[in-house]
Amino acid sequence: MSPPHRLPRLQRLTALAPLTERRVLGMMSGTSQDGLDLALCRLRGTGTATELTLEHTASVPFDKAVRARLRALVSVEQAPLAELTVLHAWFGALQGTVAREALAGWGVDPATVHLLVAH
Repeated sequence: MSPPHRLPRLQRLTALAPLTERRVLGMMSGTSQDGLDLALCRLRGTGTATELTLEHTASVPFDKAVRARLRALVSVEQAPLAELTVLHAWFGALQGTVAREALAGWGVDPATVHLLVAH
């Protein structure tokens, strides 16, 4: 069987179901838009018996240009769909870069992270 990160998306998710332990990287920027907070967690078990171990955390500040780009779009009452679409892809790529850099700084192989959770 192929490593989980090489399988098609639905198969990757399905492959996670029988695991008794999962590693999850959670990220959020919050309403202040001042940076990206990351938490790498290990989850064991299921349902109400789930145990969580916090392995690493980081708070990565956004530079002025990133904050300005985010605030310019969220400060308007109605944003054009084209701008939202471009910002969505750009911010996703930025989150990916920050996630990879954090994992490298923690000495964590990205292939050992089962899920990436971002708002």
